[in-house]
Formats: sequence, C-alpha cells, structure tokens
Amino acid sequence: MAFAIPGTSDDIAGRVDLETCHPFFGSVLDADQFVQAAVLPNLPAERERLRVIDFGGGQGLLLDRCINALARRGIECDALVVDANPGFVARALARGVDAVVGEIASYSGKPADIVLMRLVLHYNSAPVQQAMLANARRHLAADGVFALQYETGDTMACSLRNRIAGLCADATGSEARFWVEPDRLVSWLHEAGFTGVSVVNEPGYESDVVALLRNAWQRQSDTLSAAGLSEASFYRACTDIVFDSREGPDSGGVHSKEGRLALGTRYPLLCATADSPHTLPLSGGSLNVGC
Repeated sequence: MAFAIPGTSDDIAGRVDLETCHPFFGSVLDADQFVQAAVLPNLPAERERLRVIDFGGGQGLLLDRCINALARRGIECDALVVDANPGFVARALARGVDAVVGEIASYSGKPADIVLMRLVLHYNSAPVQQAMLANARRHLAADGVFALQYETGDTMACSLRNRIAGLCADATGSEARFWVEPDRLVSWLHEAGFTGVSVVNEPGYESDVVALLRNAWQRQSDTLSAAGLSEASFYRACTDIVFDSREGPDSGGVHSKEGRLALGTRYPLLCATADSPHTLPLSGGSLNVGC
C-alpha cells in the first residue's frame, strides 16, 4: 500500500540536501547524543551481533554513528536505512551505510533488535503516522528497543502548525503534515502494541514564528507556487492564522520575546519495548537541537 508523504515530496521537489539545509541532521554531536541517550543504555543483553533499522534515516548519519558506537562495544551490526527519498538513500549508500528506498508505513523486512525513528513523524498525516508506528512495532524483536524522537509542543503550538500545514495541503490538494501532542503520541504507541514507553530526554527551544513561516515557505515553495499560491498570499494567510491563534483560549504557546513572536517547540526522545514493561533510565544528557 502506497502512502502520500508530503514532507518527502517537498524535499524531492526542492532537491533538499538534508544535512546542509538543516544542520541538526548533519551534526555528529546530536547523532551521538541520541545514541548515547536512547540506544546504548537499552541494548539486548549479551549479544555480539544486532540488527538495526533506521526508519526515515535520511542520509545515514545517525545510523552510521550508531554502528560506530556499537562497534566500540564489540557488537557487530546488520544495519539498514529505510527512507522514501531516493536522493537521501543515495547519500547514505555513498557514506557506506546500507539503505533502501521504502515507505516507513509499508516497508516489509526482517525484525530488528533496535528500531530508530528520528524527527520524521511530522512529515506525514496523522493516519500515516499511526501506520508508521504500527509497522515499527511489527519490525521490533521481542527483546528489542524502539527509539523515537518527534517534534511537538503544547496544544496551541501543535494546532498552529497543523493549521498552517492544512493551508498548504488545501492549496496543493495533498495530505497535510501533522504535529501530534505528547499524550496522543503515547496513546498511539500503546495502540500499536508498544509497552514500557519512557521519555529519556526532552530538549526544547523557542522558535521564532517569522523564521518558522519563512522556512515553511522555502521548503515548499516549488510545490505551492506550482499550485498557484504566491509567497505574499501564503504569508498573509499565515499571519491571519498566527494572530487568530494568539486570541484563542490556548494562546499560551505563542508569546512575545524581545519584540518578536516565539513559539515553544519540544523534541521528546522516547524509548519503547515490545514485551513486558520496564523502566528505562533517564538520560542526564541534553540534546542540542538547533534545526
């Protein structure tokens, strides 16, 4: 079954180099902190070889750092990136990481001891995100760990992003990206069959609203322009959405800071298991998310 992936379509149309356009995805430090916080403390016991899948692994940096970290512990890996962007897959292969073109929600392969998914959920609609999580669960071995990081915020922050995503989807006739609130995401994980869901880290920062809108336009400009939505019309519509959100009952997420509008953004890093619940350690580290 094929799924529409609005974020991937935008990246392909814009010929996006992920690690250049969004430095977080090219950061060795951030990749290493993900591995140290979510993977290394939760390895299956007494194993000399592990299978690892990075769903939506992009150009392969995170998986490459995971392979290196496990190798330093004497653990060999059968490791694979699954990503729907052929350009990203080509970059991963050039890096020396095995990779295939595939959609996360419908990929079918061997079960893995470690399944990774970092900041890809919001590329997709809500129903597709649920299908992605269900497929991640299907690919997780009984004693394995699922490490997931996603972009979110409070009720207003998610609503604002979703309204802007809806504006873009209406203009192009495509599926809308979706930002899920934390409680709902945990419910989705339980519905998918995960247990032992724990937050191991929760970095966050304040996003400049103007910069967010500018980035949204730049990332989707080719698609939106082709659909007849001009840059000026896009910004006017987004401005209406932002100020309408500020006047609503849940307007606490957007606030003034040093003369500019800011929006709280969070990046929870979760671990989940597929067997009996257990307590995962809380990392003392701090992911430096700056994308």
